[in-house]
Amino acid sequence: MSTTTPTVSGLPTLRWLNDLAGDASFADGALTMRATEKTDWFNPPPVANAPAGLANAPALVFSPPGGDWTYSAKVSLQHQYLFDAGTLFVHQGADDWCKLCFEFSPEKTPTVVSVVTRSISDDCNGATIQGDAVHLRISRCGPVIAFHYSIDGGAYWTLHRLFSMRNPDADMSIGFLAQAPTGASCTAVFSDISLSATGVQDFRNGK
Repeated sequence: MSTTTPTVSGLPTLRWLNDLAGDASFADGALTMRATEKTDWFNPPPVANAPAGLANAPALVFSPPGGDWTYSAKVSLQHQYLFDAGTLFVHQGADDWCKLCFEFSPEKTPTVVSVVTRSISDDCNGATIQGDAVHLRISRCGPVIAFHYSIDGGAYWTLHRLFSMRNPDADMSIGFLAQAPTGASCTAVFSDISLSATGVQDFRNGK
């Protein structure tokens, strides 16, 4: 297990969120993260049979550009256990964060899943994905955050979710995590990583 903080080409300096170091390495243009068991970020609603409340999946994050920004990555993993995921993450605090995931659903299919947390996590399952990889993208444009995914390598981006955080002007950290809330472990690989200081102006045109 490597708990060093890797350097990723094209990104600002990375750090482990809340000094909670995990297992990560960067080589040949790909960031590999390995989650251990019972790790996740989720603030469950107060109902029976809700998933466990966890905020312990180590996240590699960085400070985004001021103003608008867009970052994306190809997320690859071999799903084994329920809710295994590789995730793009936006963090403002323990009760204010969001994530866009390539996750193993209860239907046992790789799925685009998002969670927006404003005290309680708002969980949303989206498209099912054929294969073991998908491109994910998060962008900020003013007070708005957009989640997109692509199944053709980024030629066309499909809108998954559009929303605002409770305080859009609060400091943000953005980055990556792997999660394994129910299984023994999960390894996610992030490649084709891109960051730009521009937002997406038209959220529904596929660009």
